[in-house]
Amino acid sequence: MLTFRETGFLEPLKNLLLGNVAGSLGETCAILIIIAGIYLLYKKVAAWQTMAAVFIGFTLANTFFYLIGSPSIPNPIFGIFSGGFLFGMVFMATDPVSSPRTKGGKWIYGILIGIVTVVIRGYALFAGGMMFAILVGNTFAPLIDEIVRYVNKVRKERKEKSEGVTA
Repeated sequence: MLTFRETGFLEPLKNLLLGNVAGSLGETCAILIIIAGIYLLYKKVAAWQTMAAVFIGFTLANTFFYLIGSPSIPNPIFGIFSGGFLFGMVFMATDPVSSPRTKGGKWIYGILIGIVTVVIRGYALFAGGMMFAILVGNTFAPLIDEIVRYVNKVRKERKEKSEGVTA
């Protein structure tokens, strides 16, 4: 990501997939990270909702900024396979200790991380963004869970009330 921000150069996708690029741990060999993610999902160690939400949030935000012509945002495919995005999505955002416990919370948390990653990568001083976005998500995880529980409780009460009136 740093090379793109400084020079506008997009590394070939083949190099990003195979890990033929310089970078920190988790910024290389996207294929191995994807395989590890599939394994974690198979073993039910990681929440698929969180991974899917991070991917969706990132892809939608990245596509939006790319299509409006933001010069600091690369195409979404490059954004997904470069930097620590995949590593963060698979191994860090799904951490059961710091991520939300409710299913709705996992979706909100993941989408928040995806959007914040794009904003930090494109408009902040830091080229990576994923780890900072996860910290932001972790900060709000307990609040997100509380809001989801409250909304579910209100929905349940309304449903019980409406069923009681019609019966």
